[in-house]
Amino acid sequence: EVLIEESLVGWKEFELEVMRDRMDNCVVVCSIENFDPMGVHTGDSITVAPVQTLTDKEYQMMRDAAFAVIREIGVETGGSNIQFAVHPENGRMVVIEMNPRVSRSSALASKATGFPIAKIAAKLAVGYTLDEIKNDITRETPACFEPTIDYCVVKVPRFTFEKFPQADATLTTRMKSVGEAMAIGRTFKEALQKALRSLEIKRFGLLGDGADNDVDLETLRLKLAIPNAERIFYIAQAFQKGASIDEVYELTKIDRWFLQNLAQIVEKARFLENAPPSRAPRDVSSARKSGFQPDSADEHLARRVANQPPIRTQTNSTDIVDLGFRGLDPQQAIVQKRGHLPHWEQSGATYFVTFRLADSLPADVLTPWKDERAAWLKLHPQPWDWKTAREYMRKFEEEREHWLDQGHGSCLLREPQAAAIVAESLDHFHQQRYLIDSYVVMPNHVHVLFKPLGEHSLVDILHSWKSFTANVLNRKMNREGAVWMHESFDTIVRDAEHLRVCRDYIAQNPKKAHLTPDEFVLERRDVLLLEGETRSEASCLTPPSRCQPAVTAEEQDARQPSEAGSFTSDTAPAHGALEREQLLRAKKFGFSDRQLAVANGATGSKIRALRKSLGITPTYRLVDTCAAEFEAYTPYYYSTYGDENERRESDKRKIMILGGGPNRIGQGIEFDYCCVHAAFALRELGFETIMVNSNPETVSTDYDTSDKLYFEPLTLEDVLNIYDQEQPEGVFVQFGGQTP
Repeated sequence: EVLIEESLVGWKEFELEVMRDRMDNCVVVCSIENFDPMGVHTGDSITVAPVQTLTDKEYQMMRDAAFAVIREIGVETGGSNIQFAVHPENGRMVVIEMNPRVSRSSALASKATGFPIAKIAAKLAVGYTLDEIKNDITRETPACFEPTIDYCVVKVPRFTFEKFPQADATLTTRMKSVGEAMAIGRTFKEALQKALRSLEIKRFGLLGDGADNDVDLETLRLKLAIPNAERIFYIAQAFQKGASIDEVYELTKIDRWFLQNLAQIVEKARFLENAPPSRAPRDVSSARKSGFQPDSADEHLARRVANQPPIRTQTNSTDIVDLGFRGLDPQQAIVQKRGHLPHWEQSGATYFVTFRLADSLPADVLTPWKDERAAWLKLHPQPWDWKTAREYMRKFEEEREHWLDQGHGSCLLREPQAAAIVAESLDHFHQQRYLIDSYVVMPNHVHVLFKPLGEHSLVDILHSWKSFTANVLNRKMNREGAVWMHESFDTIVRDAEHLRVCRDYIAQNPKKAHLTPDEFVLERRDVLLLEGETRSEASCLTPPSRCQPAVTAEEQDARQPSEAGSFTSDTAPAHGALEREQLLRAKKFGFSDRQLAVANGATGSKIRALRKSLGITPTYRLVDTCAAEFEAYTPYYYSTYGDENERRESDKRKIMILGGGPNRIGQGIEFDYCCVHAAFALRELGFETIMVNSNPETVSTDYDTSDKLYFEPLTLEDVLNIYDQEQPEGVFVQFGGQTP
């Protein structure tokens, strides 16, 4: 007999970990998505939890199918792992495998969610139902409460082909990995880079750690087409050498969402390598030498009241790299940067942006407007014809703009001092981080037409303007609370005609609002060159002076990622290349100190010292199975770079135990046995035990083995971060296994 089956190579692969009790209650414990498509054994693929590329409707269909499978197969109690393949183009779904037992994926799902699958399966086997079993972590929710996670988990397999040089390193449907490492982060990018450095293969991230091999693009294409253990690193190199997302997709069939995230990591690494030196002088004398005049505010304000143009000084305009205007490119990807406005960005684009005072659009006006807009959009799904688009513009955009331009709220920016602070903040990095074509500071809002330069993004520039000015305005105007609306309104300028419309809108805005000259600041430079224009034909090319009305140079450059305060530091890296905001964003992307050191020609210890001096240290979040809906009692932590630290202090004497990391040949579970019994013995002696490990297959990473569990890479940086916060009396380390 010959069995001929449909080939599923290249399809997307998913897994659902499902549990059922004797009363036919079913729950999905965890959803898992394979980074690699069908054709690579799931044990050899990078896996991600929860699933990232399914719509809610597709996920619900898969969930229903999983429940139907576990019932049809006859698993009356316990857990099952059910695997699906989904066609990447038409969404067709098929069941490819079902394991009616606790499996290797069950261990990963347990560690990813904090849901003890094996323990609960044992209780179900003796007659308990899911609603009768309490969640150990929350001590409140029952086991029938499906886990919800507000983080991303990435598992990366570990291979040891170096011990077997003659072995075929091609990844197929036969499993070849010997171990795996798992990492948890707030985003896929952060979790992936943490997982890669958890492998303990002398890599400290996706790229830029000093271990990259220089491979030509043609060789990279061959490496990408055939699955192998190093393929994820080759993908990063391909993006470095100019390969497009579509090209890499055609070679690998890895979902474009994952490839887009890898490309963003590569872009961030390129930006870090080319980061310009920090220009903020560190004392008043050097500030004056650089053209800063902190005490010129009175003169600046006097000229405004007298309807005279602001002070301008000539500087070398040859520093401008790119004055050319480029409209919206329909062939280039538009990237969604975040879930709220501004969120759409395209490299090299020009933006027309409006940001408003927090009290200019009160909630009792904004909420009904949003509800009406949502209802209208539901009745008018896109794509629209021109009549529908015109109706939308008239009904929502034009009427809203007319209402907003009537000057509602406190109109703080009507005060000359307040408007000057905002204007000079906009001018500060003109021709360095962005090119401002025109702007107007109105009594309750600001319009800016500008083009980001280099790797500076729209989101970062807006955050810099709003956070700095909010801090200074609150201090100088003796006020408190939010200054700006959380969202800003942005539009990518489509073409030359749209650019002219935006320029005219800014120029005419004060006139339409019937403002007097001392109630606004208007700056029209028209510096962006249209096709056929030359530099001499563009007006107002000279950048503004660096006058700082009532603001020091240190204050301008020391921006905080919130509106609550500012940050200054006298400690700068010897190489002078990293600012606080850049460094913090890099850490949120999962970049290690080693990667930052290589990018900036420094050492890891210097980057660590700089990071600590700038107050950039990780916070630790709880794995709680419920996305913080209920209090968690089990101290199971992962690190990230955010605002809230959920780590709990205790007065006990502490000992830290370093686990063995991922399994490898010659070093397996027997070494983890030693870690577990060390934790038990130390607990009997009255110590609080702190376990650090990255292996989801081990008992040491069970949340109830030690008093505190940190699921973190076993690198110097990550271990020292934990040590700094816990301050244990001692650390247990281990030596064992083999080397190639």
